[in-house]
Amino acid sequence: MVFIYIPPENSIFYSNQNTTNGIDILEEALFEVESLYDNCEILMAGDFNSRTSELNDFVTEDKPNYIPGLQYIINNDHDSKSFITQCKRSNKDKITNNFGRSLIQLCCAKDLYILNGRKHNDRDGEFTYMCANGASVIDYIISSYNIFRWISHFSVLSVDLSKHLPISCCLDIPVSGHVENGEEYCNEKQIRFKWNSNKAQLCKDLIVNPTSLAGLNDILELIDSNTNDAAKALVSHLQNICTEAGLLSCHNKSSERAINNQEWFDSECVSMKRKKCKLLNDFRATSNADILQEYVKTKQNFNKLCVTKQKQHKENKKTELCNIAKTGDSCKFWKLIKSVISKSNIPRSNISSEEWKTYFSDLLNPEIIDKDVNFSEFVDNFVQAHNTECDLCIDENFSYLDNDLALIADTPIDLQRRLNNLEKYCEKWNMTINMDKSNIVVFKNGGKLSKNEKWYFNNEPLKVVSYYKYLGIYFSNRLKWTYCCKTLRMQCEKALNMIKHCMCKLGTRDINLGFKLFDSMVAPILYYGAELWGTEKVKDIETVQNKFCKWLLGMGQKTNNHIARGECGRHELYINYVCKPIKYFLHLQCMDDNRLPKLCYRMMYKMNENGRLNWCSKVQRLLFSNGFGVVWESQSVGDAKLFYIYLNRDLQI
Repeated sequence: MVFIYIPPENSIFYSNQNTTNGIDILEEALFEVESLYDNCEILMAGDFNSRTSELNDFVTEDKPNYIPGLQYIINNDHDSKSFITQCKRSNKDKITNNFGRSLIQLCCAKDLYILNGRKHNDRDGEFTYMCANGASVIDYIISSYNIFRWISHFSVLSVDLSKHLPISCCLDIPVSGHVENGEEYCNEKQIRFKWNSNKAQLCKDLIVNPTSLAGLNDILELIDSNTNDAAKALVSHLQNICTEAGLLSCHNKSSERAINNQEWFDSECVSMKRKKCKLLNDFRATSNADILQEYVKTKQNFNKLCVTKQKQHKENKKTELCNIAKTGDSCKFWKLIKSVISKSNIPRSNISSEEWKTYFSDLLNPEIIDKDVNFSEFVDNFVQAHNTECDLCIDENFSYLDNDLALIADTPIDLQRRLNNLEKYCEKWNMTINMDKSNIVVFKNGGKLSKNEKWYFNNEPLKVVSYYKYLGIYFSNRLKWTYCCKTLRMQCEKALNMIKHCMCKLGTRDINLGFKLFDSMVAPILYYGAELWGTEKVKDIETVQNKFCKWLLGMGQKTNNHIARGECGRHELYINYVCKPIKYFLHLQCMDDNRLPKLCYRMMYKMNENGRLNWCSKVQRLLFSNGFGVVWESQSVGDAKLFYIYLNRDLQI
């Protein structure tokens, strides 16, 4: 639990800091906390001086098979968090500032969620700060997901003790029981009973034995004289009989709490800890001053030993990682990285890698897949499916099809005609479409929709949107890629946060190690879809590497980007993703003429010749500006590998 005050922008506080952004300082502090406490939950409250408007504090997740590398950073419990992402955060303050945008990025990277405007009595996102200049929302309570579930109440109180209004929340944290003495509870052995069915007859014999029945007869004689005392005695006697019988017919297993020591906590640390605890117990029993002095000295030595062991362990891990990285053994490298990263972020499985390989080798056997399906095999499987008792599963399989469909038209009337044809097709085959996910994008240079730009399906209006996501790429109604690249940058924040967390646990900011992880985990996400948008330099994409360079070097965020990249020995990412459109251009030339991508390319090529700027125009400009105009003129290249080598060399100049 952290209570925070972040000085406002342009405060004199930042004159002695490496950064002018208070959120960056907060992020560094959180990294230190996470390196000390694995899998910790975070609750932050205070004055952040950040105005966030209604910006989403979560990243729109894509299916892992769309964007390479994303499957490693999506949490396993993403579905259970859907109620947070579906609940839009409200905010009466519609203004954002630099700190607000940085705070949103921090929330996205660390899976933190803002309570304001989302919980209980603050559904509207009330103002938290009021002065003569106006009102704003700058005071927040922010929590991780597990704590978010326990928040039973949140509100902004109408108590004007200062310019800031108090914010209140209530946590209902589940507790197994009331603990009077924490130390005794921690040391208590946990006893579990397990019924032994082989001793069932023994239990019956113990209950109906003559001694037990004799005691019952004595109690029954008291009923006439004192009914209440007889009832209490009867209940107590039955309880004793059942308890005794149960203990004899069950076996118990007592176990102490497992001690999950860190890897660096070796036998020397255990021995020193035992000595420290013994001295503490001796002092509490005798109150001897000499024992107290010895205990204090032993405790100091124990703390120093732990720090030394921890540093030595981190140094050994770092050295091992660097050595493995030099040898190029990817298997050992990533195995060691997974052992360093918090276990909660890694999908765990008891299945060995050999079993995975054997299973999918048999499943994806090309001899079986390419084998023709004969009619008898089809009939046998169809009969087998109908003979099963899982009728519901069969109905589900035959009723729902996961197919994507895109309708493209030049005019509103033509699009409505296509929708009508789709409606007839669905009616004929008893099918339907998901109206919630069916949207329309009108590609135009701006302006409002005209009156006739409305479309219907089954007499229900279809929603017209400005952006639509298809296979992980956001398409804009103005055919701009700004929002798409911004989304990719936000998705990279989680992977970047994982890298920083790993390096903080190792106690290093080694440049070579950092960028090996960056190129493996972050770059594939950043470059996704660059075949379409990668023809120009994108600021959002470059910002990710620039900030990471400054973090590795411990520089302020206002440091010149060229200096930071130069110290790290890195070029702009533009050199990498600008090659993707050119590679795709050459790939299109190898396609058959009847392929849809090839037909679309031919249309754009003719438009480009007639003066219409499009994707072909940008690829043409790229080739000519780098001295490879002959490739465009001939629409082909001889040695592709040699061409890419020379292209990459010229881009680096």
